[in-house]
Amino acid sequence: MFKKISALAFFFSLLCCLASAYGKDILLFDDQNQPLSNYDERITQIQAGDQVVFFNHRNFKIKSVLGGGENSLVFEALNNEGQIVALKLSAKKNYRNVLNKMFQVYKEEFAKHSDFPVVPIYEFEPSQYLVLKLLKPILSVNDFLTELKKSKDAENYKPWNELKNFARQTAQYRLIGDMRWDQVVYTSEGWVIQDWLDGSLLADKTTDPHIFSISHKDSIPILESLEHGAVFFREESLYLPRKYTKEITEIIRAERKKQNLPTPETLFEKCARFLSKIEPFRF
Repeated sequence: MFKKISALAFFFSLLCCLASAYGKDILLFDDQNQPLSNYDERITQIQAGDQVVFFNHRNFKIKSVLGGGENSLVFEALNNEGQIVALKLSAKKNYRNVLNKMFQVYKEEFAKHSDFPVVPIYEFEPSQYLVLKLLKPILSVNDFLTELKKSKDAENYKPWNELKNFARQTAQYRLIGDMRWDQVVYTSEGWVIQDWLDGSLLADKTTDPHIFSISHKDSIPILESLEHGAVFFREESLYLPRKYTKEITEIIRAERKKQNLPTPETLFEKCARFLSKIEPFRF
């Protein structure tokens, strides 16, 4: 009897291992590219070993669940060509337009700059999925700030020098839509933005706010933004020490000058221009 139970237990364990290894095929859309009625339920069931199948003959073998938020979920996956990629799916069927917005901003804005520090998009199927380069983060912003504060030789701390380069690369923006501190990671290729949406704003002047600042007069940086930049939150932001913020701001202003953005007149310059227009008083 004991041997029979042991054999059954072994057989059940083997079945579980095989199920984990081979997984199941998961369909999220019908042949008209419309989400299935139980899309929201199906997407929560995706796990390692499963294969997500699409009607455009693209299949993705899931290796692991990387994470996600309210709008989307990200998986480490193997594509048809055997390449390991990041597969991004909308978390709910009503949030599918988030993928479209992300691709539109990438194509119309970020891809125009050869060195803009965002994760490359390899493939896009409207309202269904995004395929991105799989990043291997070394540091989060939180970990970086902890290390920076402990560092006795910041100028030789590579992530800090790479952050200065990141500031140059993003200098033309005063705001990047929906960018938060937890969506920026340090990799072997430098600092990279992993997620974004529409609502980015370009700077008009050298002294405009930048993605590290609440305003050009405020040295407290911010790594969070709202779509239209009307309101900023400090509560969830991570702050650089003031001396580092000043250096970042100077780098951004210098970069903006290279891009021929105007520098606003000082009060003295405004007064001089006003006085130059006054006709001399004649007796």
